[in-house]
Amino acid sequence: MQRELAEEAVTEADRLVKLCAYHTSRASSTRPPTLTSPKGCAGRASGRSNEFIEVRAFPFDEVIRMVERTRSKDSMTIVAVLHAARRRGR
Repeated sequence: MQRELAEEAVTEADRLVKLCAYHTSRASSTRPPTLTSPKGCAGRASGRSNEFIEVRAFPFDEVIRMVERTRSKDSMTIVAVLHAARRRGR
């Protein structure tokens, strides 16, 4: 998962905290994806990515509003944000 974080978000984390595992649909897979939250991001990761991704940071309250206003529509993002918000006491 650290490798995915470095590849997708071009950052590294001191540790990853498991938020949940869930099935994206009833018939999708026998192994559900595990969603994690990075803690202690240290900046840019080393290595190269073969993808062109724009990485932008947002305050967490704004991310919650993005989910509430359906600006974020993919299920993994929605589930991860709602689990992270619950852990923060929102």
